[in-house]
Amino acid sequence: MLKSFSLLPRHHSAGSALSTTSSLPARAFHAAAAAVTSPGPQGPRRGEMVLVAQRKLNFGDVLIVPQKSFVHSRAKVDISTQYNFKYSPHTWTGKPLMSSNMDTVTCVDTAEILAERDWISVFPKHFNLLWDGSEKNQQIPEVLSKTNNYSLSCGTSDADIHQMLAAAKQIDTAYGKPVKMVTVDIANGYLDNLVQKCAKIRELMPDAILVAGNVVTPEGMYELVHKGFVDIVKVGIGSGAACTTRLKTGVGYPQFSSVAECSEAAVSFGAHVISDGGAVYPGCLAKAFGANASFVMLGSMLAGHLESPGELITDPVTGEQFKEYYGMSSKKANEKHFGGLKSYRSAEGKVTHLPLKGELLETLLDIEGGLRSACTYVNAGNLDELSRKCVFIEVQ
Repeated sequence: MLKSFSLLPRHHSAGSALSTTSSLPARAFHAAAAAVTSPGPQGPRRGEMVLVAQRKLNFGDVLIVPQKSFVHSRAKVDISTQYNFKYSPHTWTGKPLMSSNMDTVTCVDTAEILAERDWISVFPKHFNLLWDGSEKNQQIPEVLSKTNNYSLSCGTSDADIHQMLAAAKQIDTAYGKPVKMVTVDIANGYLDNLVQKCAKIRELMPDAILVAGNVVTPEGMYELVHKGFVDIVKVGIGSGAACTTRLKTGVGYPQFSSVAECSEAAVSFGAHVISDGGAVYPGCLAKAFGANASFVMLGSMLAGHLESPGELITDPVTGEQFKEYYGMSSKKANEKHFGGLKSYRSAEGKVTHLPLKGELLETLLDIEGGLRSACTYVNAGNLDELSRKCVFIEVQ
């Protein structure tokens, strides 16, 4: 049986209702969470649980229904957009497409290419050490003068935050342009420590566009937005191509449903959502924007190119070339950045070898072309119209 449902646009009024067969509204989610976290008079008993018995969907579980269209050419579709924010006074303008802050995805070379296409590069946090002024003759790359086209990142340790702040100061000194966007990134966005550290960064950088995550539910978003003073929330746990969190922990949420439900909550919270993970084809991005995501972050789709960071590997027999790609919670990433995998942890990322894809620019153009084409199928001239006009059908 086929089910169809529509999703409200990311700029709809807070009083509107979401009509969908698969999403769990924020108020219902909070009621379910309360049932779990509120113990009885004798305290919680082993075996008490809540099962949300609704089908949740990944990008591959839905398709966009075509409609009569007057957008006769992809060339007429504008995939750039402009956003204002709940806390930051900045206005951001560009293509709401981002590279992930992963070792094998984002570097200065890729950031320059993305900036030319008006995308955003989120630098891995170890880049802060290259720009924090701790060593003489540190070079601040010119791409960091383009404040709409990059974000610094950090974790929640005091050392991470200090290094990020120091790098931001050096960039401001070099170009006279304060860092506009900062991403606070940890695997488990439900930790209260993340909320506290985001609130601290907001105090230290009151004008910054503050991004944090990752979460997959309205409850997690609420904490970050209203207590952590975050403008944009990254949504996605376990959906990345190099992530094994679902296998190691059993924790996660299907990405399409997560984006749809969190985007609904984002409207009432006054925040924005980044869909982070689960995208393997350009059509996945169209579905994410149709589900009202404000931004989409890409990892594996941007990895494996000539300009991509990561070791180039040549098969000695066939001569075929590969680029290394690994998750930031993998054993390799822990050995590279954290002195090895601690005995109390498990690696929640994997190392893979991607066949060399060629030039990164070709992939960027292919992704943009797919988005434009999706818009022509639903009579949308831009991404805002795409989110308003998308009707999805569930494929069972």
